[in-house]
Amino acid sequence: MLLFNDVTTNYEGNYQAASAPPAVQLQSRPYLEYFRRQAASGDLWKQYLLAKALLKAGAREEAEAWFAAYKSAHPESAFARYLLAKCFDANGKGERAEALLSEMDTLRTPTFAEAFNRFQKINKEQEELKYVDALEHLLGISPANWQIMNTYLDFLKEKGRKEQVKSWVNDFLKYNNTEKWKKRLETYLKDESYKPATFKPQTDKERSKNFKEAKKELREKFSILHYLQIIEYYKYKEQAADLLAAYDEIIATMPWATYY
Repeated sequence: MLLFNDVTTNYEGNYQAASAPPAVQLQSRPYLEYFRRQAASGDLWKQYLLAKALLKAGAREEAEAWFAAYKSAHPESAFARYLLAKCFDANGKGERAEALLSEMDTLRTPTFAEAFNRFQKINKEQEELKYVDALEHLLGISPANWQIMNTYLDFLKEKGRKEQVKSWVNDFLKYNNTEKWKKRLETYLKDESYKPATFKPQTDKERSKNFKEAKKELREKFSILHYLQIIEYYKYKEQAADLLAAYDEIIATMPWATYY
C-alpha cells in the first residue's frame, strides 16, 4: 500500500547544503506577554488575569514588582491593594499581605480572602456566635459559595436549628431556583431528627468521630471541607507534625489556593 508518492530513496545519499542557516525564533512566555499587553489598558479584570497568569507561571517576583508599581499608580484603589497582597502572600510575605489588607476599609470594600482569613482564626467551640456571624458575613460577600454555604448549614443543622435551616434554604431557592441548587440543598429540607437548639461544645468523642469520618471520605475523593476538619482536629490535639503534613497535602493538590 503506497502512502507517500513524493518520497524516493538514493543509494549514495547525496546531500545538498541549505542556502542559509535556519532562522530561529525564540518566544519567551508568549502567553504572559499577551496578558501583560492586555493589562496595559488599565482594565481591572485584565489586571486580575495578569496576576493569575504570573503566579500560575511561577513568576512571583515579577508579579510583585508589577503590582507594587500598579498600586503606586493607583494609591486609592482597594483592588490594587488586594492584588499586591496576593503577590506578597505568594512570595511568603504573609505578614506584609495582612498589613496591606488591614489598611483597607473592609466595610466599604470587603474582600472574601480577608474575611476568610479572619474566619479561620475563630474557635467554633469557644466562640460559636462569632463563628456563625463570620459565616453569614462571608455569605454576604459571596452568596453562592458552596463551601461556605455547606459549612454554615451543616453547623446550624448540627445545633438543631431546623427552622432556621429551612427558612434560609427556601429564601435562597426563591432567587436561585435551578435544578443544580435544588439537588444540592434538598437534603436540608428533609424532615429529620434534630438535636435541641443549643450551643453545647463538641465533645472529644464527637470530635474524634468527625475526624475519622473525614479521613474515610478523603480516601475516596478530595474535599477541602474534610481537610479543614482534619486540620481542626490536629490543632486541637496539638499534633504539629500531622498538621503540617495535612497542609502539605492540600498544597500539593491545590498549589494556587491561599485561603486555607
